[in-house]
Amino acid sequence: MRKITILMAFLFFVGIQFANAQTRTISGKVISADDGMGIPGVTVQVKGTTVGTTTDLDGKFSLKVEPAHKILVFSYVGMKTQEVTIGDQTTINITMESEAMMIDEVVVTALALSREKKSLGYAVEELDGDDVNRVSDVNVVSSLSGKATGISIIKPNTMGGSANVLIRGSSSLTQNNQALFVVDGVPLSNNNTNSQVVQHGTTQNQGWGGYDYGNAAMDINPDDIESVTILKGAAATALYGARAANGVILITTKKGKRGPGEKRIGVTWSSSVLWEQADMSTAPQWQNTYGAGYGPFYEDPTAYFFYADIDGDGVNDLITPSSEDASWGAKFDPDKMVIQWDALDPLRDNYGEKRPWLAGANGLDYFFNTGTSYTNNLTFNGYNDDGSFRLSYTNVDQTGILVNSEFKRNTLNFSGDYNFTKKLKMEANISYVNTYAKGRFGTGYDGMNPMQSFGQWFERNVDLKRLDQNYLRPNGEQLSWNHSYYDNLSPIFFDNPYFVRRKSYEDDVRNRVFGYTALYYKFTDWLSFSNKVMLDFYSGVQNERIAVSSVDDSYYSNFTEQFMELNIESILKFNKTWDKFSLHAFVGTNIRKNRYETIMGNTVGGLVVPDLYTVRNSVSPYVVNESLQNYGINSVFGSVSMGWNSFLYLDLTDRWDKSSSLPDGADSFNYWSASLSLVLTEMSALRDLSWMPLLKLRANYAQVGNDAVPYSLQSTYSQNTSWGDVPMFSVNSTLQNPDLKPELTKSLEFGLEAHFLNSRIRIDVAQYKSTTYNQILPVAVSPFSGYSRMWVNGGEMENKGWEVGLVLVPIESKNWH
Repeated sequence: MRKITILMAFLFFVGIQFANAQTRTISGKVISADDGMGIPGVTVQVKGTTVGTTTDLDGKFSLKVEPAHKILVFSYVGMKTQEVTIGDQTTINITMESEAMMIDEVVVTALALSREKKSLGYAVEELDGDDVNRVSDVNVVSSLSGKATGISIIKPNTMGGSANVLIRGSSSLTQNNQALFVVDGVPLSNNNTNSQVVQHGTTQNQGWGGYDYGNAAMDINPDDIESVTILKGAAATALYGARAANGVILITTKKGKRGPGEKRIGVTWSSSVLWEQADMSTAPQWQNTYGAGYGPFYEDPTAYFFYADIDGDGVNDLITPSSEDASWGAKFDPDKMVIQWDALDPLRDNYGEKRPWLAGANGLDYFFNTGTSYTNNLTFNGYNDDGSFRLSYTNVDQTGILVNSEFKRNTLNFSGDYNFTKKLKMEANISYVNTYAKGRFGTGYDGMNPMQSFGQWFERNVDLKRLDQNYLRPNGEQLSWNHSYYDNLSPIFFDNPYFVRRKSYEDDVRNRVFGYTALYYKFTDWLSFSNKVMLDFYSGVQNERIAVSSVDDSYYSNFTEQFMELNIESILKFNKTWDKFSLHAFVGTNIRKNRYETIMGNTVGGLVVPDLYTVRNSVSPYVVNESLQNYGINSVFGSVSMGWNSFLYLDLTDRWDKSSSLPDGADSFNYWSASLSLVLTEMSALRDLSWMPLLKLRANYAQVGNDAVPYSLQSTYSQNTSWGDVPMFSVNSTLQNPDLKPELTKSLEFGLEAHFLNSRIRIDVAQYKSTTYNQILPVAVSPFSGYSRMWVNGGEMENKGWEVGLVLVPIESKNWH
């Protein structure tokens, strides 16, 4: 028994030594061929396993391997991947060379599918997330300005205002021409309410007043963006259907990072601040020679001033002609003492005060403050071999350049994925966004826009600092520079701009949730299935007010909106490569449901109780308008992409939509596209040209459509405010058309791409032409018919042009690009 015990102990000891002999540590260093410096973050992985590590800051690594481990793979973005046979080595040092990444660049295309850029027969541009948020803008759309060819962006000039984006111009006379925004495959509403909220009988987009509440795409958080892909032509966007006829902006957000054989949780924090000032070089230039009035038309001996005994000394005083809104009056004279606008209030201590007749010391520059915008981001990132997650919080706090203006946005984003098995994977990405604004800038020719006065109608003798300090009377009413008369302090044409900013302001809030959950199943290496449920939902409230004692009737309106879009998408993919032939194909279905609901209530005839802002606080019967739109599209789509010898690529796509907004029998329409890519540098005669790594020709043709506005087929009655107990109904002023057909756009494009000098010079030239037929138009008709407009199909619109893109990389090293 004792001998057996000794033998077992011996064998156990030998086994331990044998095991230690079988496992050994390999170490080494990875350096760059460009500068000989160590490369941090290089992935060093045992081929065919999850065993691996990354290099440290000096490019060094250490890794334990077993006898079954034969090859190490070294990979790093921007460097050529290398494989090294382990053999009996314990030290492995390698030098990595840069590669022309732009040649085999992979970009995100329609339906969030990744493709080699060289295989695409249509124009695509990709921007890195750092390019978008390098100088962070509250509206992410503004951040795209000047960064891609063929894209026109009109940036807002108001706090939190709308940024309009057009790709290759307009394609429809009356329908929406904005690009479609898609975030991680989720279509997002880019609606704005500038054409919906009515005040004084007009809407903001008509130019007569109102507030710019911004476009809904500004809810996208720039700090969460990994990359942006711009799909331009109809061939690039046909798989998205009707609403993508104007191009698509695909946004890919940051996800949890993965590392082989590691478990890690990381935390990052970033903070930035921007200062904003008004560009006074574009402001109206005020003169300092003449004061209030229109000429010698008044009461004093010179006929330039009102004339009365204000201070009770028995002598008439010179009084500013405050009822006028221009500065064509008496020439400024420091020896001339005049009672001015802020000394005409009997309730104030300075009543009857005389001051020298001079131009106001504080001009237009006093009205604008220095705006600030603080952005803070906190991100948690974690991963292991089976999954990853990313949780981020971003806060934006902006103070505008005008008094009593602020904009705040809080964004919470979660993304995660988990591999249940080697075949089954689940993924989710969801964002919650809360935005709040107060004191947006008034626009147009309206009293809520002080610049309408400052740019055209004002008295130069008025000092803006005094306007700021004296905008309220002791009784709570406003004190304007523009009195009806010296003994009637009611404003005649214009309010005190500081009374407008502090008392007649707006405020709004919006809460939004968007994201998706997805399941992916891989049947084989070449066949897979995915199912994705996508949601975009937001609810908003907008309040507008005009205070009692304003030039306009006091007023309050409350506008609420609720939007929901649900997409359920299923795709079966086939990807297989033979010797020289590759085939990538998929077929899918999409069910889309939209619901948009609005309610607007407003007072009529003024407010009963000052400063009580409710719809029921209305002098006359208040007005409430409600609307509801339900809309849906069912779709089937597919694509076939064929490649030959990395030289010739042919793409064919087709999509069939059935829309609820079109009449029965004509509610279905089809989109299709064909594109061809010819990579000339894959030909044997050009393959070895090191100075030109890429020369590619491309061509495409597509036909896409656009359906009608919901509820444009049948006329219905609208309910108006009742007359006593008698209900009032009227027919809509636009005659609906049950025979509407979808708009059709046909597009043709040719292009050339060329890279030179290791892709440090890149040229992209495109010529395109698109024609839209059967435009859906609300044309004017005789009012004697009982209608003012009617929906018809008619008209043709052509859009054509050239695009030339040039990218230069004059300096490129490890630390400079």
